[in-house]
Amino acid sequence: MQDFMELGLGNYIRKKRKSLNLSITELANMVSISESTLSKIENNKIRQPKAVYIFRLSKALNVSYELLLELQGFDMEYIKYRDRRDNYR
Repeated sequence: MQDFMELGLGNYIRKKRKSLNLSITELANMVSISESTLSKIENNKIRQPKAVYIFRLSKALNVSYELLLELQGFDMEYIKYRDRRDNYR
């Protein structure tokens, strides 16, 4: 699992896009962002893309939003713990 996480968000998105036989233009159109922005995300030139882009990419690539957040570097276990904790305050 660690090797998978070391791919990072951009590399994962590129590999997933290619495995689905989508061009960068097709995926960019599906998620309503420019090809330039998607290219920058895939090449890690945008390190923290907007959450809405990550959400749209998760839907278009048919992967979980949480997975893409983890690949971006978020600690999902902490976030889930924090959310549960905050619900009981």
